Amino acid sequence: MRGKDIDFSPQVINDLLKIVPPEQCDVKRRRDSCGDWDEEVWEELKMQLCVEGAQWQGSKRMLLKSDFKLVAKAWASFVVQTLEGTFCSSEIPLVRVHTIAAILDGSPINIGELIANNIDDFATGNKKVIPHLILINWLWEEAECGLYMNDLDAPMMKPITDKYMEVFMKDYVERLQQLAAEEAASASTISSARTASGSAAVCARRGEQSARCLCTYSSHVVGLHVRTLQVDE
Repeated sequence: MRGKDIDFSPQVINDLLKIVPPEQCDVKRRRDSCGDWDEEVWEELKMQLCVEGAQWQGSKRMLLKSDFKLVAKAWASFVVQTLEGTFCSSEIPLVRVHTIAAILDGSPINIGELIANNIDDFATGNKKVIPHLILINWLWEEAECGLYMNDLDAPMMKPITDKYMEVFMKDYVERLQQLAAEEAASASTISSARTASGSAAVCARRGEQSARCLCTYSSHVVGLHVRTLQVDE
């Protein structure tokens, strides 16, 4: 780029984000081994992510984001917006399904490898957009590429920041409390109402823990110190 080589390798991306990669990425392991899975394993994967009644879509085994359970749906949004961009966020392809399942299992993930492969897929394919522009700009800055007079500086849409994650956490917990309240209101007896109320408190606490986990993971991945972020306070 402008006379300089820009290294988009997994190692460089991990170093830039100050992430120590694991010895083995569980996402890669799942993708490499899933060809030998039987239907029981596929069903377990679907049940882990989706509500009852969800179905695999087509021969490529996509899942509808609308069928995801609440926590899995939050992680699906994070994956397609931060780690592995995709054209259609309403349908989650199998490669993204493996990433979401690995996150929910707490398995080791090579963030730099996922991002580098995602950039390469878009850049070498027939897609008309390229993801991770903030990261690309950051690598471009690190290589000290010069600016041209006609370069345009466009702010990114909704970058993941502390403020963004606080709003997400608040909305997420409020939605859980609303669902629990609706369940309690439909209870026909006092005991059922008390049980639902207890469930509401548990759901709220679990929601806060899941949201905090998401915030912590997001903070770790994007660093929240990316110098190229243009955020309107």
